[in-house]
Amino acid sequence: MRRSTLRTLLAIFLIVFTAGVAWLMIAPPTTDITVRECVTGADDACLTLPRVMGDNLNGETITLPDDISSEYALLVVPFDREQQTQAANWLPVYQDIVAEHDNLSYYSVAILVVEAPFRPLVVGGLNVAIVDPEVRQAVMIAFVEESDQQDALTALNHADEPSLLALLVNQQGEVLWQHAGVYEPSAADELRTVITNMDGN
Repeated sequence: MRRSTLRTLLAIFLIVFTAGVAWLMIAPPTTDITVRECVTGADDACLTLPRVMGDNLNGETITLPDDISSEYALLVVPFDREQQTQAANWLPVYQDIVAEHDNLSYYSVAILVVEAPFRPLVVGGLNVAIVDPEVRQAVMIAFVEESDQQDALTALNHADEPSLLALLVNQQGEVLWQHAGVYEPSAADELRTVITNMDGN
């Protein structure tokens, strides 16, 4: 009786251990963020997107700003899971704006600190929630260390306030417009005005 119980416990342990190892093997890797030289404004704040690499929902690796092929790009950048949900509110606005301007593209760039065992759950949840092929192409996740996330926030002048960021950048990653916090219609109107003024120049 004891011997069969011991065998059963050993078998359960081996199954759990094997499943755990397999789960870790499918977890997306941790990536690094390289902070580029920043463009400074009158207040000396860094206004340059750091170089960040991650995978979109189609499994393609994207490096921003290097892979921005349009003249300008709209980005929404969440730094935690709650902000990632809030970021979805910007995507329809970005789609509408991009449809009106052929020199624009858009991305959702989640820069998340998530332990490796939980990363497949994050990716899996997004894969289930987002079925639109255009949006799947644009939604990118970079799993990073906490220090790298802090570097990204510092580069975007939000070291003390890790808010959801909506950005307009050029191909070099220079930030031309920024809104911190949840989506607001007034912020979208302001963004449209900035883009219209750029097109007029």
